[in-house]
Amino acid sequence: YEQIRGLVRHLHIKPNREVKTHDFYKLMSEKRIKPYLGRMELQKVTPSDVTRMFKSIEAEGATANTVQAVRRTLRAAFGVAMKYGFAQDNPVARTFAPRVKRSPKVYFDADQVQALLTALQGSTVENIVKFALATGMRIGEATGVTWEGVDLELKVVLVCGQLQRVGSELVLKPLKTEKSLRTMPLVGHSLAAVQSEKRRQAGEDYENPLKLVFLNPWGRPFDPKYVNSRLHEALTKAELPITGMHSLRHSAATFMLMSGLNLHQVSRFLGHSQIA
Repeated sequence: YEQIRGLVRHLHIKPNREVKTHDFYKLMSEKRIKPYLGRMELQKVTPSDVTRMFKSIEAEGATANTVQAVRRTLRAAFGVAMKYGFAQDNPVARTFAPRVKRSPKVYFDADQVQALLTALQGSTVENIVKFALATGMRIGEATGVTWEGVDLELKVVLVCGQLQRVGSELVLKPLKTEKSLRTMPLVGHSLAAVQSEKRRQAGEDYENPLKLVFLNPWGRPFDPKYVNSRLHEALTKAELPITGMHSLRHSAATFMLMSGLNLHQVSRFLGHSQIA
């Protein structure tokens, strides 16, 4: 297994997947799978061996989400191993991982959103949170919006990239799928947020090599952890449930539907690959 682990990662995953995906598989392999199967021959790994590994990982305190992630990683590794002729069978396909208990989706009504906006006044993340609430963009998409993609005369914004952390650096990368590429109207809070950022940056001497619309107080790209931390502070101040930036997409979708957009339009604005 130890030999095929390296082959799969370097021959298949690294050249064909994003850096974050490769790092994820590496983490699952090194931390979760290697201690249990690292010394075993591929052909001798059975569904029972894999199931025992799942139970051991769970007994160590891992969540059902983590166990499922381990299962996905190992199943993918065996699948690639079979393509390369290193294995004849995928024992993971005949195992079951614990079911994940889905938490209720968090979304805010109009009064709660107003309370949040009031709490955000003066915050360093006020504009980007207002923008995300109005557009439903993912955090990486919102932090990755560039001035080249904004037309303030036509009041539209092009969503064509996302800001991602690669190692210790935040880099601008293209979206994963063509369906994620989309144009959205700038109205209400989203337009106000962009206009506010334009005025703020005009009064500063930022270099902004990526030409990002939203910059942190020091003129650098927004780190998602920083944005979520400031959002949590505002939610606490507004006495609202603590949630992350991604949950704002649910609120945005709700308001889009309430404003009269149909499901297909909302799905397209959110950049979903499927309407389901």
